[in-house]
This record gives sequence, structure tokens and C-alpha cells, in this order.
Amino acid sequence: MLNAIIISKKQGLAIIFFLLMSSLLIFVFVYKYQRQLKTNRNRGSMVLISSGVYEIGCPHDTLLYDLRYLKDLNLNIASSLLKSPEEVVIENGFYIDAFEVTNKEYSWFNAFMNWFDKDAQGIFAHKDAPSGKNYEPKYSHDAKFNGDDQPVVGVDWYDAFAYSKFIGMQLPTNKQWEYVCKNGGKTIFPWGNKYDNNKTNIDNDNFFVPVEGKNENFIQGRTNNYIYHMAGNVAEWTESWKTGKYMRMASARGGGCYHKPGSIHSLCFVNEVVEATYKGKDIGIRLVSSENAIQPLSFQDFLVYYKDSDLSSYDIRNRYYNYEWCISKIDSIRTNKRMRYVKSGKYLSGPPANNKLLEIVRLGNSPTLLERFFSQPSQKLNAHNFFIDSTEVTNAEYALFLKDPLVRIHWYGHPLEPAGKNYTPKFWQQEGYNDPLQPVVGVDWWDAYAYAKWAGKRLPTKEEWEIAARMGKVNYYPWGDNYIDSLCATLEKEKKYPIPVTENSGDFAPSNVQNLAGNVSEWTSSEETEGVPSVNAYIKGGNYMRLGKIYSILFLDEKAPKNMRHQSVGFRCAMNAH
Repeated sequence: MLNAIIISKKQGLAIIFFLLMSSLLIFVFVYKYQRQLKTNRNRGSMVLISSGVYEIGCPHDTLLYDLRYLKDLNLNIASSLLKSPEEVVIENGFYIDAFEVTNKEYSWFNAFMNWFDKDAQGIFAHKDAPSGKNYEPKYSHDAKFNGDDQPVVGVDWYDAFAYSKFIGMQLPTNKQWEYVCKNGGKTIFPWGNKYDNNKTNIDNDNFFVPVEGKNENFIQGRTNNYIYHMAGNVAEWTESWKTGKYMRMASARGGGCYHKPGSIHSLCFVNEVVEATYKGKDIGIRLVSSENAIQPLSFQDFLVYYKDSDLSSYDIRNRYYNYEWCISKIDSIRTNKRMRYVKSGKYLSGPPANNKLLEIVRLGNSPTLLERFFSQPSQKLNAHNFFIDSTEVTNAEYALFLKDPLVRIHWYGHPLEPAGKNYTPKFWQQEGYNDPLQPVVGVDWWDAYAYAKWAGKRLPTKEEWEIAARMGKVNYYPWGDNYIDSLCATLEKEKKYPIPVTENSGDFAPSNVQNLAGNVSEWTSSEETEGVPSVNAYIKGGNYMRLGKIYSILFLDEKAPKNMRHQSVGFRCAMNAH
């Protein structure tokens, strides 16, 4: 019995010894990986970013800043920005109204059109004008809009066309209007290249009376040729039109007092296309002519028009006398308004040719790119010391992570990571992606988080990432403002797979961090909704599958689902500097 007890004790001691040895082996095993982890955490492979105030975000662009609200703008206006500059030749000089057509001027035309039947109206009406057309302004009985010296509004394109023909002039073409507004192509606003809301009546819900000297600030917002209110007060119909799917569309140029934001609508190259029958309180008329005078129709023109009518020559002459009388009234009013002569010449139509953001947006053929550019406006950020990996995490480094037993029990996982999470990358065994020195790809945000925690590091915020890429400089790419496709692994270089991190591509930031513009895009710790669990997180940087000229821009943010695993997305780590 005693012998049996001794055997049991021996067995017990053996069990204890086995457990101790097992623990020792596990300790040695873990210690081995911790030593490897220490090597992995060597700060020699990281770059120190010193504390300081750094500028991040999209550089402030006077021309484009308000386009961060692009989703609130008319699509036609956004499309105006995608036009490439085009040389336009104005072969002949012309005269243009210094001010918009007033209610008083238009009233005599309206009176004539109301005095006679549609046969008389037909002399001046556009051939496609709606039947039963009424030429009375929509707001002619509204005291807010019907002052004699105010610009006539509530007139559609057909009204504007008929009025111009009535007095023997024309609506300006788009090219003529822009040529005048741009001062022959020298400016983007009538007064210069910098927006000034004190120089135009826009974005204030109140009409300005267009009589010279009434408001000194608005008068200063003229062109060099003393043409007033092309940027504000009311937009203006032009001769240009096109046939839409269901209706005729016409072009209106210039800003109006109801248009917001003023900095966009008052740009000389913005072109808004609206229904030709639109009678809004924001569009009026300005005319051009080859001569500095009204050129009314002759009596012979009347006779030609009425040659097949039943009217007597007396009736026709009576109508013509009434026409002449109305013209004389308009002419007397216009005497003080004057027209300005514009010399022939050539200019670049559309947006400026030298604006880098517009050039990039045109290349991407997507106005929504501007929204993304301005999702993080330019700001100064006070950053503390931190380290960031000089290169992306490689397959070799990630393999060590996968071998750690603690990883297999999700010791380093995010508290909210999906149940049953597998940290093995999507393309782990696929040729072209599994070279030890290539950046690991096919990892989602949860994988990147767990690896960073295992390595004693963390993911950088998107702000830290940008600070490391720019070091406070106001530049588009790590090396400067001009894209150089030979410096980074992007679509322009036609790479099929990510390049090894040891390959010197020339993609270096001022901080000496490598491959921020290309190779693979990178997860950051920043989530779509800060402080609240989110399904999306931010990715920064270009990659070998995308155009670097667009997607390597350092202040461009991109959101992606946290569970996305893509062959162009990897990550690098950061670490607080204590």
C-alpha cells in the first residue's frame, strides 16, 4: 500500500516536472519570438518625426476652395471645370452693353408684343418659341424686382432672343461673353484673379440697381473695359443653346445675387446650362452689336414679313410706326448706358491652364475628386514626437507575426474584430505577391491593427502619415509639386506587382520615409467616424495599380471598408517616441 503511494508521488513529481519543462519550453519559444520581435521593433528601421507645427491638408486655392461643397453645386458648373482650356479667336470687334437690360427698356418691347397679334410677334420670335408665348417678365408686378433701373428678370431665353431682334442687336455668344469677362483672357474674374465679394452683387439675396455710381464697391467690380456686373447682380442669357433629350437648353453666364457660393458663380468661365423656358429671378439680358447703336428693322422688312397677309399697307405701316415709337423710347433710355467696344483678339476659354488641381481633376474626369481633395482643408497641426517605419511592412516581417502562438489565439486582436478572424493575407501563397521583401498585401484593417500591436507599435493616423510625407511643406507629392513618374511605383510605370521595399525607386519623402507615393496604399488608424466604431477606415498613398499623378497626391484621402483585402493595399507602423 505504501509502495503504491510512493509510486503515486513519483507520478505526481513526474507530472509536475513535465509541466515545469513544458512551461520552460513555452517560455523559451515565446522568448525566441520576443527576441525576434525586438529585432523587428528596432528603431533603426524607423524614422523619427520631431514634434512641431506641421501644415497638412489641401493647399488653399482661391479658385477652387469652395468646391469642397461641390455636391451642393449644379452639375453643369462642375462640368465647366473639367473643360480643357481652348484657344478661341474673336475675329471681329464688337460692342457690348456696359450694363444689363433694364425693366424700363424691356417694357417698351413688352408693350409692342402685347399690342399686336401673334403675326406681329412672329417678326421677332424665335422659330422654335412655344406657341402662345407670353413675353411679359414673370416678376413684372413684384415691387422687389420691377424697378425701372433694375435689370429685367423673369425672362426666358426666347424672351431674350426676341428682345435682341426687336432692337436689332444680338445676344452675345459664349465666346464673346467670356472674352469680355476675362479681359481678353488675362483674368478669371472681371476685376482680376482674386475673388472679392465686395466687388460684386452676389450671394446676398438683394438686387443692386445697375446705374453707374449707385454703389462704389460694385462699380469697382468691372472689367478693364468698364463693363459692369458680369460677375454678379444677375446671370445673363447668351446666344448659345443646344437641344436636350426633351427640351431646348440654353446657356447663362455670370453670377447672380442669389447664387452661392459667389467665389464659384462669379468665375468668368463658369457656364450654367438651363431650360430655355426658365423664367427665374436670377437671369437677365445683356446684348452685343456690330455697331454702337440700335439697328431697328426697316419698313421693307415689315413688308416682306407681311407679304402674304391680308393686312392693308396702312395697317402694316401703322404697326411699323408703333414699332419705331417703342424703339425711340428704348433708344432714349439706352443713351446714358452706352456700349463698349471690344477689339478682336484671341484667348484661352475655360478654366486656367496652369491650375494643378484642375489639371488633375480633368485627368481623372471626375469632379468629385475635388470633394476628396478638400475633405481635409489646409490646417496647421501640433504633432508630438513619433516614429514611423521607413518602409512598408514586408511579407518576411508579417510571416513572423503569423508564427507567434499568441497570434493564433487572437492575443493582439482588436476588441471589435470579427469573430473567427483569420490573419492570413488573401494573396499569401500567390506568386507575384509573396516575395519576402515585397510589402505584404491582401491584409485588411484588422490584420494591420493586430500586427502593429504584436510588434509593439500602432498604425499611424492619417495626419501622421501626411506629416511624414510632407514635413510641413505645401507640396503635392513627397518630392515636390510636379509629378515624376520615374520616382515611384504607380500605374504609369506599368508594374504588375508591388516592388521589394529594398528597391530604390526614388520615392522618398523629406523625412526619408520611402514609398509613400507609390508601391502600395496604406491603412491608417483613422476611422471614418472618429471616436465611434466605424465600418470604414482611411487609406493613404498611391499604388502600382493607380495613376500616380492623381492618387499619389499626399492630401488625398480615401475611405475603405475595414474588412477589404486588396492586392494594392498594405500598411506601415508608427510608434510613440518617449
